This record gives sequence, structure tokens and C-alpha cells, in this order.
Amino acid sequence: MSLPSPSQDQAYWDVSALMTGTVYIPTHFLIPDAPNPDYVIEAPVLSFLLRSSFHPGVNFVFDLGIRKDMHNYPTPVIEGSVRFFHAKVDQDSVEAIAKGGLTPDDITHICLSHSHWDHIGDPSKFPKAHVIVGGESRDLFDPGWPEDPKSWYASDLFPPDRTTFLPPTSNVSSIDSATWKPLGPLPYAYDLFGDGSLYIVAAGPGHLPGHINLLVRTSSDGDWAYLGGDCAHDWRHITGEADVAEGSHRDVRLAKEHLSYVRQLREQNPRLRVLLAHDSGWYENGEGEAAFWPGKVLSA
Repeated sequence: MSLPSPSQDQAYWDVSALMTGTVYIPTHFLIPDAPNPDYVIEAPVLSFLLRSSFHPGVNFVFDLGIRKDMHNYPTPVIEGSVRFFHAKVDQDSVEAIAKGGLTPDDITHICLSHSHWDHIGDPSKFPKAHVIVGGESRDLFDPGWPEDPKSWYASDLFPPDRTTFLPPTSNVSSIDSATWKPLGPLPYAYDLFGDGSLYIVAAGPGHLPGHINLLVRTSSDGDWAYLGGDCAHDWRHITGEADVAEGSHRDVRLAKEHLSYVRQLREQNPRLRVLLAHDSGWYENGEGEAAFWPGKVLSA
């Protein structure tokens, strides 16, 4: 295994899925030269809740999905992605956590994989949560919408008094080595709580600047989950069965580079499972309702 072995009394986390929307993705948007390029995939928008007896009182949410009041997105998002993907929200992140008895005030941490509309939800609904985002995200909001009417990113998305922008990794000569360290095949990982239980992974700018993933211990004896955000949109990208379409990432070459690290991680660690934000196969054929809060994702 390329990941560190558990220590005595090793801390770990329970991971619960949250259903936070649905998007309809044409196959050609994901896979080049697909046999049926016009076939539309009904894909979930998945967020995740992390809880640990080793960190009592911490309710950690990874991504917030789609907001119900989609009319409050920046105009380019409404006229572009919301329409193109026929987005719908039967329940938002607030309603998803309520299924297990949590309120927005109970959420202590929100980590956003990146700043695309179907992952950001509405952080203002969680007034006590500390927001963690990739450092390169900051440039997307300079100046942001509505100051820039063409911007896809709302300038008031991140509450300034409770948001941490992680140190950027885009400039190798100035990387904060106190934060980012290599972990297995991953070039940059940050041990958030200092106990080897939860790592933030810099996923590079391939999908979008500031894209981050999570690597989470899910048992005391060696199980892991990799929450990949949009590092891939289809399970066939993880297995290598299908190539990646140009339109699905800002820089496909860099996206494939990070995807190769995830693939190595999975191959080297048989007790690791990868969970993607839009994995329709896992949602349809996986664990069903048992994986969703107040249930939890089974360890590998």
C-alpha cells in the first residue's frame, strides 16, 4: 500500500452521501467518439457528510451541490449550464442533512471541491461553518459577478470572515511545504487535522483552478475513501476504459495527469474506494439508500 498504515487508536471518519441535485449530461460531453454520443446520462449531484467520534462536534460537508433558488446564480450560469444540463433539485444540501437530524447551524466545516455552480450550493445558509477552498479559486472572483456581468462566479460566494483559501500549488518554487506534502502518488496532500485521518488533495487546475479532492480514512485498520469531485465524470475515466472529452475540463491534459494519480492510488491501495460527484453507475447500482445520510458509505 502506498498510503500510511494506521497508527494505534487511529482516527477515522464515517462518510455519508448527500443527494443534492440532478443533471442530464450528453455522452459526447464526457467521452469522445462514444458509440451513442447523443445518449443523455441522468447523473446525480453528490455531496458528502463526514463525522468522526475522534472529532466530536465536527460536521464536515464536502460540496453543497445545486442551490434550489437557481435564479440567484450569475446570469451566465443560468443561461448556460443550468439550461444545458437541465438541472433540477428535489432537495438541496440543507434538506439532505435534515434527513439525519442536522441543521445548518450544526455544520462546522464546508470544503468545496471547486467553484462550479453544481458544487457550491449556497454557503450563506450555513452561518457557523468555516469554508475551505483551493487557493487558485480566488482569481475566479476578481472581480466576479455582477461587477463583471460575463463572470460565472458570484463575487459574494465566499464569506470573507470565515473562508480559508489554501496555499496555491500552481507555482512550484513557492509551494507552502508546511501545508502540502506528497502522499503516495499524489504530489500535494494536506493533513487537515494532523492525525492522518483526512487529507485535502490539490487536484490541479485541469478541471478548474482551485480544484481539490479529499482522501479520508474510513476505518481504524486501513480502509479509505477518495472523494474525487470532478476529477472524473464517469467511472470509465477511472478504470481507463474510456478517454476524456475535451469539453469536460478546462485543460484536458492536466486533468488526465491528475486522473493518472487517482488511478495509481486506487491500484496501489485495494482497500480504497473512489467516489465521484456525478457517478450515475454508483448511484444506480451501488448501495442505494444505505449510503445516504443518516446511513453511511460502506468501507472498501
